[in-house]
Amino acid sequence: MGAFFNFFVATFAAIGSFLFGYDSGIIGSVISPNFKEFHKYFNNPNDNTLGAVVSTFAGGCFFGAMAAGWLADRIGRKRTIQAGSLVAILGCSLQTGAKNINFLLGGRVLAGIAIGILSMVIPLYQSEISPPKMRGFLTGMTQFMIGMGFLVANWVGYGCQFIHNEAQWRIPLAIQVAPAILLLLGMFFLPFSPRWLVEKGRNEEALRVVQLLHGNAQNAEFIKLEFAEMVEQIKYEKANMSSKLSDLWATKPMLKRTLTGMGIQICCQFTGINVSAYFQPSLYQALGYSGNTVLLITGINNLLGQVVTFAFIYFILDRVGRRLPLIIGAFGMAGCLAIEACPLYSELPRFPRLTHRLLCQAAINARFPGDTSDNKVAQRTGVAFIILFGSLFFSTSFGPVSWVYQSEIFPMRVRAMGAAVATMSNWAVNVRSQDQRKYHMLIAILDASPPPRFASYITQYYPSKSILFRS
Repeated sequence: MGAFFNFFVATFAAIGSFLFGYDSGIIGSVISPNFKEFHKYFNNPNDNTLGAVVSTFAGGCFFGAMAAGWLADRIGRKRTIQAGSLVAILGCSLQTGAKNINFLLGGRVLAGIAIGILSMVIPLYQSEISPPKMRGFLTGMTQFMIGMGFLVANWVGYGCQFIHNEAQWRIPLAIQVAPAILLLLGMFFLPFSPRWLVEKGRNEEALRVVQLLHGNAQNAEFIKLEFAEMVEQIKYEKANMSSKLSDLWATKPMLKRTLTGMGIQICCQFTGINVSAYFQPSLYQALGYSGNTVLLITGINNLLGQVVTFAFIYFILDRVGRRLPLIIGAFGMAGCLAIEACPLYSELPRFPRLTHRLLCQAAINARFPGDTSDNKVAQRTGVAFIILFGSLFFSTSFGPVSWVYQSEIFPMRVRAMGAAVATMSNWAVNVRSQDQRKYHMLIAILDASPPPRFASYITQYYPSKSILFRS
């Protein structure tokens, strides 16, 4: 079936990534002031409660990613995806039918555990069913589908705000169940990871999967070599390595791989992308835009990000390697955030007592406190560089590459555990940006400083290509 079947399998598995994006995006709409029925039903929850609704999800994701490493080795990548889908169905159903805030929080925790499992195992599964020349593209579908889920969530949230009963918030939450059910059932018809099958001694079944994934009349020799290399690699690892968690830091080379996987996920979060994504409407409103204009800018930004992501993973990622996009993206994002603040520097002497927080807020707003002037150029520049930050530089660097990299750098014996530790690092830092939701303007500008350091870090520690495991 060849390349098309590879693409189909990787894309179908990425329905779990779509669920990740949708679940992350829809809650921002549901708890927003526009969803008056939600606030009425739950007796006007305060900011701490709303913060818990958001952050408990990320906490659940952390523990879900932790469990996913063990599950992926024991029951396989395919069954682990199904396990995550089942937990997602339970968690999303509990949210949809919540009678009080405790039920809602419980559903958020379960949904978080599910997304933690899926966010770790899906790129791992995609990388192991992909031929080397397409691995960046197929594994990068994880990020593309996360963005699609977020995009759909924004429009569902917009449409449902006009409903004037409980369905206003129950429908957006209920929609989450559909992709989870589709993924649970559809995975029965998709193959196991051939590498996992070889690891478990099921070589004949693994060979059939390789033939199914890569097979046509012209590929017979490639299939033979691919399978032989797979078997020899895993045979060598079994003879020379154990599969304990401690192996991730038992030797200096393994410790470096582990820190590399964790580092790229931590850097991904510290770019400030979640602030930009979650609080786009607030940022545009602070820049002087309102109403449908805010919605239009948000929609354009999200759609453009998807187009750029797909073009990057399809045309570029497998040709230029992994490191160069990270370096360019880090400097590009830093430049965008710095330019947001630059127009204000010449005016600083007028405001000698301005606090750091107000200065950061002024940078985002393109005006100082009490300044009533309407600086259209600065406002448009602010919008332009917010869009460039996420839709261009993040979408062609840390967004897709972080998932590809962590799925490539570990030996098979500890690959699932290594990917789990890397994903846990992502979610541990993710809690930071979600918990500090009231201070998004401050965080956005403060995050302008890490990317140059990330670029230096990448140049020193990250291999230009993942050459350790080519098949």
